[in-house]
This record gives sequence, C-alpha cells and structure tokens, in this order.
Amino acid sequence: MKSLYEELELRIDKDIYPFHMPGHKRNRIFMPPLNLIDLDVTELAETDNLHEPTGCIKETQERISQIYGAETSFLLVNGSSSGIIAAICATCSRGDTIAVDRRSHKSVYSALILSGANPVYFWGFDQIPAAKVIVITSPTYEGITADVANILEKNRESILIVDEAHGAHFPFHPIFPKGALHHGADVVIHSFHKTLPAFSQSAVLHIRGNRVDRDKLKVFLAIMQTSSPSYLIMASTDYTLNTLRKNPDLFERYVERLIELRKALALHDSPGSPSSSGSSSNDISKLLLNISNARELEVAYNLAFEAISPTSALALTSVADTEDGFMRLKNAIKLAKPACPAKDTPPPLPQLITTPQEAMQKTTKTAKLKDSLNEVAASFIAPVPPGIPIIAPGELITQDVINYCTKDYDLQIIKGDEET
Repeated sequence: MKSLYEELELRIDKDIYPFHMPGHKRNRIFMPPLNLIDLDVTELAETDNLHEPTGCIKETQERISQIYGAETSFLLVNGSSSGIIAAICATCSRGDTIAVDRRSHKSVYSALILSGANPVYFWGFDQIPAAKVIVITSPTYEGITADVANILEKNRESILIVDEAHGAHFPFHPIFPKGALHHGADVVIHSFHKTLPAFSQSAVLHIRGNRVDRDKLKVFLAIMQTSSPSYLIMASTDYTLNTLRKNPDLFERYVERLIELRKALALHDSPGSPSSSGSSSNDISKLLLNISNARELEVAYNLAFEAISPTSALALTSVADTEDGFMRLKNAIKLAKPACPAKDTPPPLPQLITTPQEAMQKTTKTAKLKDSLNEVAASFIAPVPPGIPIIAPGELITQDVINYCTKDYDLQIIKGDEET
C-alpha cells in the first residue's frame, strides 16, 4: 500500500484531467509565481492576524466585500463548513427554532449539535416553516438555484443564511445567476476552492444588514478555525480574486468554451441538470451527464469526474479548465452509453425524536443500519460527495431510510433506556 504522498505523486504522473474540485485544476496560470514555501509564514507585524485583522488581511477582506457586494467579509481557512457552523451558532441559541433545507450539507447538522437549536426540516422553498433562522443551499451540488428574493419576501422576520458554497464564481460573468447577497440575504458562505482556482479549504463568509451580531460571529469564527491559519490558503484566495479582477477576459473565454462544450454534450444532458430545468437562473458550469459507462470513459480518456452513479456523472468545470481538458471530454462523450435516469426519491422528512445536540449527549451503541429499524440515530449517514445526510442524530431510523441506502452502514444509535 502506498503512502499519501506516493499516491498523489503517482496520480500526477498519470496526467489524469480533473473534472472535480479544487477549481484551480492544477493550472499553473492561476498559481502564485513565487515559490509556495516562501508564502508559508505566520502572524507577523507585516502579515497581520486573521482573527484580529488590522493590515493586509483587513485590506483583502474589504476588497472581497466590494467584489461580492457584501458589507463585511471574512476569510475562512477551514472551508465553508467552518463559516456555516459559526453563522448558525452566532444566530441560534439552545431551543431556538431553525428551519433547515433537508438537502443541507453535513456542516449544518454539525452546527445544530453545537448550538442546541431545534431544527424543523423542509423540502420545498414554498413550505418553509416560521423560524428565527432559515438555512438554505443555493446553488445545489448540481447547480440548481433557489428563488432567494421570493424566500426573503415570504420570510421577512427570519435571518436567512445561504450556503452558496458552489456559487463563488457567480459575480464574474452575467451568464451565471445573481448571488444571494444581491437579493439581500443576511449571511452567505462561498467555497472558493469549489468553483474558482484557489487552494482547497479556501472560503469566505459575507454579511449584509444589521441582523447578525458581527462581534459574536467573530468569536465563533475564531472557535471554529485554527489559531494558526494557513497563509498559503489565504494568499491563494487573494491571488485568485486579483487575477480574475484584472483579467475579465479569462471568464469571457471560459464561458465561450463552456457553451460550445455543452452543445457537444447536449444529447447526454441529464434531466436533473441546470440546463434541462427550464430556468435561466441556474449554474451552467455544472455538467450532469446521463451516462452509464462513466468509469470506462475515465480510464480510456484519463479523466476524473466529481461524482459517478450507475446512471450519471457529474463534471465540475471552472475558469481554470483548459482546451485540452474540454477536448478530452468531447471525445469521451462520443463513446458514452445513455442511461435511464434513476428515480432517486429520498426518504420522507425524518421524525425528530430528540434534538441533534441531545442525541449526542445520550449513551450510545454501535449497530448495523439494517438492524436499526425504529432506533434513534446518534451519528450521521452522509455519503461524500456531496455530504448531505440521509439520517442525522436524533432522527428515527425507518424502513424507508434502510431501503434508500445502497450499503449497510455502521452507525451509533441511542440505547433503549436513553431514548427520551
């Protein structure tokens, strides 16, 4: 068995083209020209302090706010997850009601455990229950966006937190949707490494308005992030934005090539893809392909998709993609085998027996999922990607959940005498 470095080194030598995160696609055009080891410093008088910025980091955050139309922006070095958790903990206390989009990333559920908030889940945006805070995901992993303006109009009394991790590229070309900040969301979180050419874990949290206590949020950001933040990650974020701001033609050329690519792939466009949804407000950078032989194509054309199922493959594109990469995919798709779209209907909304925080404080035992019918979960089943829980702590495990899972997971369940 190879070590991590050995495996990565071998992968580079194979010249496998990445249609997955991170968005820099190993394209050196978007990498800082300096030797990266020289950028790996610590908090010094000149290099500022992420958690108390007064100099260059403060300046960088202010530039980010201008680009995205935020009032305040915070660099994140622990990915969007740290920003999502901090935002929920800063706006929700134990017992507060929070309306949660059931398609939310696992980090939202982690925040429920830490904050003690009482979640009420929903599937449709026209069915959002009254709550102190609302959390939605837009765009989705596949690029489908929510009508944020309508959500805000119907829920004026609620603080709206938007996990826009997959939408950091939206401001750089008009073909992409308007972001949630444009419509007035209170908190928006972006993962730069997902759709922009920045290092993994690079992300930003933005605030608009005065309904979120910034000082309290800063406390939770410091709690959720390391006290030794990576200057490589922060520098990558700054360098990426400066490059894109100074060279708008980069996105112009990318969009032109992306449109041509989508034309070539049109016959294999999945019914769940952004372009097939009938809405012009979705993200066309995500390619959800209706094919059954994605693994074969990966091997034959030295490709790596972001995610593969028996009936589809998801390819993530970014401004850092090369003509060679797009050509490989165009050639590969000629040998693609169409698949019948799967009816991937998730289980009904779960019955919450106890809050996520209370579930984690109970005495638990390890069990197989197939043996856990009518038990209460005390851990997650959240396949990655994209990290959306099928079951979360505090929820009743039903036959629908067991049938929906493709394998028999090990999980923690609450012991019988600890359930209530």
